[in-house]
Amino acid sequence: MKTLDWARLSADERAAALARPPSNSSEERIAAVQRILAQVRADGDTALRALTRRFDNVERDALEATTAEFDAAEAEVRAQVARLPREAIATKALDFARLIVVPTLDEAFALSNAYGPEHLIVQLREPRDWLAKITCAGSIFLGDYAPESLGDYCSGTNHVLPTGGAARAWSGVSVASFQRSISVQQVSREGLRAIGPCAVTMARAESLEAHAQAVVQRLEASA
Repeated sequence: MKTLDWARLSADERAAALARPPSNSSEERIAAVQRILAQVRADGDTALRALTRRFDNVERDALEATTAEFDAAEAEVRAQVARLPREAIATKALDFARLIVVPTLDEAFALSNAYGPEHLIVQLREPRDWLAKITCAGSIFLGDYAPESLGDYCSGTNHVLPTGGAARAWSGVSVASFQRSISVQQVSREGLRAIGPCAVTMARAESLEAHAQAVVQRLEASA
């Protein structure tokens, strides 16, 4: 490491001292990184094991969380609950809590969608990459730095959320919940010819001949 007397340096020397080393971001290196990312996204843990062997010369038997890690997580939750001012209420809530072991992330998201959680925290390496897997949740929190508390109070989302599994069919309350929407239809002559017969069939299936005639007479007039 060099020690420099700033007061004695010329303008060029100061510029040289502050210059960062050139980045080694050649197209070849970028392509190699992109191939690694694609491999991990496609093959998951299998790719991670292969890459660990290749780059670190380390053999990993498994990357799944162990039973001991689940036990440690539960113990830590109970230890933190014991320090809460409302310990009794929180402890009672834990009677309904579950730690569920699943073999894959795909199954984890399928289970979550079936449950329809009010809040869902996704703590993964690339949480946004998995967002499309989530179809039922009141509010989603991505990454290590998005606790539920932020959504409750200050991140900008609404905290009036569906509970009791209602997220499988309903969204949370938002400004849109207090707005009216009006549908508008304008159909051309060609459009009526394209979809009119379908409306006639549906109307007659419901024994609503006046509805059918509203289309039939227009079709005949435009023939």
